[in-house]
Amino acid sequence: MLDQILNTKLFAPPCPGKVVPRPALLARLSEGLAGKLTVVSAPAGFGKSSLLAEWLTTGDRLLTAWFSLDADDNDPIRFWSHLTAAIERATGLTFEPIHDLLGQAASPRAMALACLTALSGLPGPLLVVLDDVHVLNAPALLESVGLLVDRLPTGVHLVLLTRTDPPLPLARMRARGELTEIRADDLRFTDSDAALYLNQRMGLDLGAGDVQKLRASTEGWIAGLQLAALSMRTMTDRQGFIAGFNGRNRYIMDYLTEEALAQQPPEIQEFLLETSILDRFDGAICRAVTSGGHGQEMLERLDQLNLFLVPQDDVRCWYRYHHLFAEMLRHLLHMRRPGMIEALHRKAARAFDAQGFVFEAIHHALKGQDFEWAADRIDTGYTSLKRGQLAVLIGWLAALPEALLTQRPHLNLLRARVLLTTGQTDRLLSILDTVREGLSRQPDPTLDVQSMALEGYLARAQGDLPRAIRLSRQALDLLAPEDAGWRLLAGMTLALGHHFSCEPEAAARAYEELARQARRFGEAYYVIVGLSLHGALAVFMGRFREAQRLFDEAFGYAAAQGVRDGTAISFGIASQGELLRERNEFEAAERFLLEGTTYGQEMLDSALNSYTGLSRLRHSQGDLPGAVQVLEECLALVREADMPLLIARCELNLAMQRALLALSQGSAGIAEAVRWAKGVTPREAPGYLTWTFQAEGLAAAKVHLVAGNDAEAETWLASSERIGRKLDQRMVLVRVHILRTLLHERRGERSLAQAALAEAIALAEPEAYVRAFLDEGPAIGSLLREVAKGLSGHLQAFAERLLMGVATKPAPTSGLAEALSEREQEVLTLIAAGHSNKEIGALLGIELNTVKKHSSSILGKLACSNRTQAVARARDLQLL
Repeated sequence: MLDQILNTKLFAPPCPGKVVPRPALLARLSEGLAGKLTVVSAPAGFGKSSLLAEWLTTGDRLLTAWFSLDADDNDPIRFWSHLTAAIERATGLTFEPIHDLLGQAASPRAMALACLTALSGLPGPLLVVLDDVHVLNAPALLESVGLLVDRLPTGVHLVLLTRTDPPLPLARMRARGELTEIRADDLRFTDSDAALYLNQRMGLDLGAGDVQKLRASTEGWIAGLQLAALSMRTMTDRQGFIAGFNGRNRYIMDYLTEEALAQQPPEIQEFLLETSILDRFDGAICRAVTSGGHGQEMLERLDQLNLFLVPQDDVRCWYRYHHLFAEMLRHLLHMRRPGMIEALHRKAARAFDAQGFVFEAIHHALKGQDFEWAADRIDTGYTSLKRGQLAVLIGWLAALPEALLTQRPHLNLLRARVLLTTGQTDRLLSILDTVREGLSRQPDPTLDVQSMALEGYLARAQGDLPRAIRLSRQALDLLAPEDAGWRLLAGMTLALGHHFSCEPEAAARAYEELARQARRFGEAYYVIVGLSLHGALAVFMGRFREAQRLFDEAFGYAAAQGVRDGTAISFGIASQGELLRERNEFEAAERFLLEGTTYGQEMLDSALNSYTGLSRLRHSQGDLPGAVQVLEECLALVREADMPLLIARCELNLAMQRALLALSQGSAGIAEAVRWAKGVTPREAPGYLTWTFQAEGLAAAKVHLVAGNDAEAETWLASSERIGRKLDQRMVLVRVHILRTLLHERRGERSLAQAALAEAIALAEPEAYVRAFLDEGPAIGSLLREVAKGLSGHLQAFAERLLMGVATKPAPTSGLAEALSEREQEVLTLIAAGHSNKEIGALLGIELNTVKKHSSSILGKLACSNRTQAVARARDLQLL
């Protein structure tokens, strides 16, 4: 299996037999357990792993999860699989939720959160050691590891062994006093350390002066001293060697490696050079690779000679070389026998394949440029990868020559599908051209239809929605009934194409069919995506009850299926937040929207929705500069991804929000906003940006309304109303009627204003659109009170609810340490009206304990000790 756990990576290296005691460093490691994180950072050869190994064998024995990393662990699934296995091995527990996420190709962030949940439930303390952290460079993975570091639960201590400081929140941990640091200067041997090692451990019997010279020449570098000692074992003129010895670490290592090798018999030198290409090895692998056919017996001999051999298991079956020693051996192999390197890798590929280690077999085949063999193994073995190990597959396919991929359209199409799944769409067009070229020489109807489905998805990403719809429909007609992956991809393309073409009914049918087919195929991810996107469409259409039902179904299905990957429900998260904002539930809305922004490059479409919703939330909270800032952050994110359609959408939203900010800044600001509004023209054609164009049109109407440009305001309102009626968007129509209410009111057309507001209330009540009214605040307060008197039943109750919200003014920050939240302002208004906590809970539909918490928070913010003082203080601050 390609996703198998390599237990050799979970083995803590044994304490070296000739260790030099480091009591001061061991004490610092033990003292560091009071915090959460220890970082041991130094270049190679400074004894980081040996120090940890010594510490683990002294003092109190700790449950320890050890994970030795390599470059391939930048694949998130591989990393979290091994880290989970290390923790399970140490604790004897099984963490099924994490295994579920691994099987579902969850995001790195989701896996980090699941790991934190598992760690928080451990019955006792645990030490987690990550060795060679410097190899990690994948941004999404590093972000998830940073989350793990930042939120480590009590009882878990993390140790990072690294050559360089990783981009993790170390500064924050340092500021909290939770970080212990051991660095190169701490690890260097002193003269007394060097004397103990060279004379007592290595038996060289050097004088104090010679010891000092060697220590000074190596700058206390442990690997340098070890190689020097190995080189001097058989020398008669040790003083001469020491006197002529100088240089910095890298040059010392080059020189001493040559010297250490020169002391060994030819068969050992040959064995070391030939096996240097291996990251890990056992006797069988070595026997297959080396020209002398040496295996386990040679490994045992090297172990006795202390030649930088590191055991990787308890029975001394698997080994690796010290990293620095391996680097130098490979350098020498390249210098002395470059022509044999590819042949060695090819032998290694077949040796690992014979033992069932396909992952390493393909790795060595690619290193050996045995591309045909590697392509065969990738073609037959890639399905063994867990769904999320896409980084591994991308690396394999990228290593194959383009000419070979052209001859194998199946693999090239696989590469395109993987790049699409990971959001790397920039190369898809050229890859599809290569696929077509290959199919022109070697026709394959199945691959032709699959490439059509992929081409449709790419057309949607490029904004060519009619072509995306046409290609996805054709693909669905021609794909085999059980071709699950491609059918679901084409189904999602079709639904998204109708969605962004502003064809809501067709999009809704396509989403329903996508979720139905995904259930049939047992593909939970597409079920959740289909329901979430359908819910997002319903929010756009203002169908809040339907949207909430779909979100509840999506979130419930995810929970029932054990899907904890947030990317699957990211569109639902963003749109649920927007729905809650429209219903004036700010606290809940903010939780959803902030979570949605964390997906960033991982799910950029849905992250953009969350940023846009968060900007609207800030606007509704009266924080107009904050609304602009959120969109500026979003624009930087989408520009980094270089996705033109998303950039255009974000730029439109940002320009609109800047105009609304300017509108609140006096006559000069109003003039600036009008300049923006006059530069905007009505755009009614369906397309990817139509939803944004509608928001832009309403904003332009608002600007002209405030500026007194009645004709221009009416033009924009008429345009927005026409599109809103065409698409049956009640929420748009509600906003049109509210703005028209203000326009009639300013003209002195009181009866027309009342009629427009009554129409807005009638349209808004079934779906409880609240925010559209509250955003206009006191401007419609008196009219709303008049209109409410003429209503009855549900409409009157809804109007009275709106009146309560409109009467609650935003809290000024001056005189307050912290502004009251929207809900706290509502509670304060009812307190001032003389209502009890129980009555307030009933009126607002919240629990009694929640009312008490809000009341306590209000007293704290107003610096008062009772309700009477709080009401008086609030009136002084004009909060009532």
